[in-house]
This record gives sequence, C-alpha cells and structure tokens, in this order.
Amino acid sequence: MKFRFRTTQLTLFLAVLLPVVAALGLAGYWAVRFTGEDLGHQLLLQTSFRVDEEIERVLNEAVEEVRLTRALIESGTHAGGNAAALVPFWSQVLGVRDELTGLFLAREADGSCVGVSRLNNSLGVWQLDVEEGRQRLREFEIKDFPQTAYQVQENASYEIRRRPWYALTKSLDGPAWADCYLFLGLKGNESEMGVTYAEPIRDAEGQLTGVVSADFSVRQLSGFLKTLRVGQSGYAFVVELRDDGSRAVIAHPDHAKLTRLTPDGVPSLIPVEESPDQLVVHAIREAGPGVGSPGLGTSLRFEENGVRHVGLARRIKGAGFPPWQIVIVLPEKDVFAHVDEITAISAILAVGSVAIVVLFGIYLSTQIARPLEQLAAETEAVGRFDLAERPLPQSVVLEVDRLSNATGDMKTSLRSFRKFVPADVVRSLVASRQEAAFGGEKRCVTTLFSDIVSFTSVAEGMSPEELVGHLREYLSVVSDGVALEEGTVDKFIGDAVMAIWGAPVAMENHALAACRAALVVEAALAEHRPEWQRRGLPEFRARYGINTGDVVVGNIGSDTRLSYTAIGDAVNLASRLEGLNKEYGTTILLSESTRTMAGNHIIARPLDWVSVKGKSVATPIYELLGLSNAPPHNAIELAGEFESVLDLYRARKFAEAIQRGVELLKRHPGDPPTLRLQSRCEELLKHPPAADWDGTFHALTK
Repeated sequence: MKFRFRTTQLTLFLAVLLPVVAALGLAGYWAVRFTGEDLGHQLLLQTSFRVDEEIERVLNEAVEEVRLTRALIESGTHAGGNAAALVPFWSQVLGVRDELTGLFLAREADGSCVGVSRLNNSLGVWQLDVEEGRQRLREFEIKDFPQTAYQVQENASYEIRRRPWYALTKSLDGPAWADCYLFLGLKGNESEMGVTYAEPIRDAEGQLTGVVSADFSVRQLSGFLKTLRVGQSGYAFVVELRDDGSRAVIAHPDHAKLTRLTPDGVPSLIPVEESPDQLVVHAIREAGPGVGSPGLGTSLRFEENGVRHVGLARRIKGAGFPPWQIVIVLPEKDVFAHVDEITAISAILAVGSVAIVVLFGIYLSTQIARPLEQLAAETEAVGRFDLAERPLPQSVVLEVDRLSNATGDMKTSLRSFRKFVPADVVRSLVASRQEAAFGGEKRCVTTLFSDIVSFTSVAEGMSPEELVGHLREYLSVVSDGVALEEGTVDKFIGDAVMAIWGAPVAMENHALAACRAALVVEAALAEHRPEWQRRGLPEFRARYGINTGDVVVGNIGSDTRLSYTAIGDAVNLASRLEGLNKEYGTTILLSESTRTMAGNHIIARPLDWVSVKGKSVATPIYELLGLSNAPPHNAIELAGEFESVLDLYRARKFAEAIQRGVELLKRHPGDPPTLRLQSRCEELLKHPPAADWDGTFHALTK
C-alpha cells in the first residue's frame, strides 16, 4: 500500500505534534489543579486557624476570669459568706469582656448561688439564698442591687448543685467544660444556649466549698462565623462531642439551625445526623467519628444535590479545652473556578496551535507535492520519449527545486518514481447499544406508600396552577427524605408516593431505612407547614404504610416502554396499611415483618390484628412512634401501656380494657388508637362476640 506524500506528511506532523501537545496540556492541567487544590486547602486551613483563634480567645477569657475569681476567694480578698461582694467586680469584668455572658459562684454547703449576667443591653444579678432549708431567689437590675429586686421567688426550687457545670466539676474534682446547654431563664435570655467553664473552690483543708463558673453564649460565636468569608459561598461551623458520645452543632452562620423545640417547648440542640443543613450532615459523615486532632485536620470531599464540595475538619487547639471540632465546607467550583478558566484558555490555545501547524503542514506539503506531481508527469513523458520543452515547477523547498532543475537538464532521464499513489481509505465508526430487556427477580424489599390526608377536598379549593406548584413542593420533600435514607422512588400516583428499599441496590436493614425515611419526611413536612400557612397554602399532612416482604422486581412493561418496579402481595399490603391510618387516627403504620426486621432500633406499638381487603389471614400491625436512639417524649411508656390494654381486649376482658384505657388517656389525652379501642370494647360489651372471635379486625375498604 502506498500513500500520497501530502497525507503522509500531515500524518507525521500530527503523530508527533498531538502527543506532545496532549502531554504538555495534561501536565499543565494537573500542575494548575494541584496548585488550586493546595491553595484551596490553605484557604480552609487558614480559615480554621482564624476560627480557632476566636474560640481560643473566648475560652481563655472564661478560664482567666474564673481563675481570677477563684484566686480572690481562696486568698481571702473576698472571704466569708458574703459572696455578693463579688458583684461589683464581676460587673466590671462583664463591662469589658463582651464575649462573656455571666459569672457565678455556688456554695457546696447549702446550694446558695450569686451571679452577674447580661440582660439584653444591661447587667443583672441573680441571687439564690438558702435559710433554714428554704430558698429565696431574687433578680436585680445591676443598678438596683442589692436594694430593689425586680423579681422575687419565695420557696424556690433551684438545686444549683445539680446544674451540669457544678455536677461535672464536682465529679471530676477539677476544672471542667460543660456540654452546651440551656441557660437559666434570666430576663431577656429565656432561650439562650451556651457553654460554661467551672473550677472548684477549696478551703484551707482542701475541702470543696463551692464552684465558680463563667458562661458565654454560643450565639456570639455563630455571629462571628456569619461574618467569616470562605470563598464565594462556603462557611464554617463548630461541632461539640458531648459526654454521651453524640455530636451536635453549637455554632453556625445561621444560628436558627442549631436548636429545635422538644415536645415540652424547651429548646435543645439538634444532633448532627438530623441537622436541617444537609451540608452539615454530609460533612460530619465524611469526617468520621470523634473530633480528630488539632493538627492539619481531615480533608473532606463529598457531593450534595449534584454539587461537589470540599472541606476540612480539625479539633480546636489548646490543652484543657472542650472536645470541639471546626468544620469548613465550600463548593469545589469556588476552588477550581480559575483552574477551569485556565484549562479552557489552554485548550483553546492548544487547538489553535494545532490548527496553525496543520495549515502550515498543508502549505508545506503543497509546496512539495505539487512540483513532485508535475515532475512525475514530466518523468512519464520522458519515459515515453516525450522530450518536448515544458515549464518545470519551482518550489520553496531547495531539494525539490534542485530536482526540478536536474530534471530539466536531463530530458532523456527516467523519472521512475512516484511519491503518491492514488488510494481511497474509507472507515466507519459503529456504536453498539444494549437494549433493555424484560426480566425480573424475587427479592425481599421494604415498600413505603404515602398519601396526603383529604387531598381531594383540598384540591377542589385550589386552582390547577396552585395545586401543581404546591404538590411539587410536597413531593420534593418526600423524595428528598427517601433519597436521604438511600431509597428509590418507584412512582408518583397523583399525590401518593411509592418507594422501595432493598432494590435495585441491596441493603442490610432496609426496613429500618424505610422507617427512618418516614420519620424524616414527617419532620420535614412539619418544618414546611408554617411557611405554607403563611403563604395561604394547605398544610399538607401525610399518612404512611410500610411493609417488608418478597416481591418481584425488574423491568416490567410493554414492547415500547419499560419501568423498573416492584409487584406482589407485599406491595399491596403496604398500600393497604397506608389507608388503614384513617381507621386508627395514626400517621405511620408498619407490618409485623417490618417491625421484626427493624428490631430494637425503632419504637413501635402494636395496634391490632387486621385482615385487610383481599386477604383472609390476619396480620399484626404497628404504629411507628420514633427511633430508639432518639425516642419521642413518653413514646416508650405509651407503647407499653397500650399493649396491656390490647392484651385485655384480645382476652375478652373488655371492661378491664376500658378501665385501663381511661387511665392511659389521663396520661396521654386524646390518643386516637386508645379511643378507638375503647369504643370497640364498649360495643363488644353490648354485643358479645361469637365463641370463635379472635380479635381480628376485618378491613372492608382499601
């Protein structure tokens, strides 16, 4: 096979040029990217140092003032039982120490306490006196102390020695940092979370006489983080490793994301696993357990909502400081924006350079090939003894030009070579595609069905545009909750959602994941309802049915359209359980198989034995009340008490069941399942069941 000179020359040009350009381009790209990564890491590290310095400054202020107060007391400067003598000194300290929230001294002998704390824009005094076993609490404006209290509580019931900072200091027999907790409700600071540093005070014999402490609110630290600039859209937050092994965010640029109200209406820190900020959840999960070391920290890399993020997690410096972790996150694009720009410019320059070289090669090959072709023709003519005078070609290439001149001088010589032989080279690129085929397999999965309560009546009062928009928000909340627990949304059926766990990706405990997802979705809907109410939209409430069992999963459909889904009785039972919520006034119902697989990780109470529509065999059903690691208030007691009522019902002891139910309702007023079971028992007292009655409820509707 022979090739044209022009083709050969261009091929050689490109064969040499392209690998060199590619190698240089890749080397440049990786060099720039490495530099960008290094600069990004330095940005994260320097930011963590800034946060570390701010934290260290605040913590050191607390330590210094506590130790100074302790030295004044133990040295006798403020000796005796008149702890209130410290008030003027403390008011001066808080006047210059803006970061500190309060300074307190508690006595071991009788539990009395005195302290100075910030009250909005002024200072106040909190004094707890104990006389003959009776407590009297007085609160003063600093200017009115000690004459006129703005609030007095006789027979108060504050046991100051049981406060976290006092108890921890006493148990450690030395300095201690208490976990972030809810401060005592002084005027203007009723819902303030903060941290306390405390040290014991001893008499000359070394006996504990009291504890002195300094408070500071984490709100101020959140305010500092809010002013901190990390790239274009990154931010930092602080995580506390608590005494019980859990972790909670104690400082965040958005301070409102740190706490939530318990069922009693008391603010409490949100565990990191349940943080409303998903970047917090992903970053802590990536950082791993514990808080690490105060060195260079742990680099983080994760993806959230399709956006890649980088970050850094490192423990705060300083011996004797609490186990806190500084975490910084920012989108990867903030770090590599300039890298991408440089890469794009480099690619454009590389393509331009290749194009210029190709054009030059074409020109050069033309200057060589065209004269050679003419010389070849002349050679053939000479070979045919055609010696006619014809203009010979000229070329900028010296050798070709010399050849042309030599050919003219040797009209009788043979031009016996040709540089180019006409040839056609045709190649086709064939892309192979694998077409989806029908098929399925039997697998144990957990299926969840959810539906909006009274959706039809709600939809009738909305325009189509409003309904579609509002439904999109609702379905997004449900889908996000399912995705968070690694489930798969199988389909949307109007306002209903079907999701599965255990397929297509196998999971170890898919029942527990489905239960967690239902609770996550329900919590998210609760957070959205105030906003929906503010916008005049219906407060969508959902019911859930969850069942675990063998189904057929795979590609199911027609010749023209397939869908990966799950079918079988286990799926149908999940749908029936969702509908049964209406019967019992519940929100989340589980089958016995789901309850068994989830095990002790969840809190669920047995509700009934039900024969759903289309089934003759009764199945136990359960109401999901919460997770064992974070049980709702009184959930465990409610489950146990209700089960005892249910046992009496099954044993035909209807009168006893009614009486036990009355007692249960006193502790859990308005509990729908209890009210329903009482109603059923009253009916059975009037109309006793047949001898073969086994307590099964036959659901006649879906």
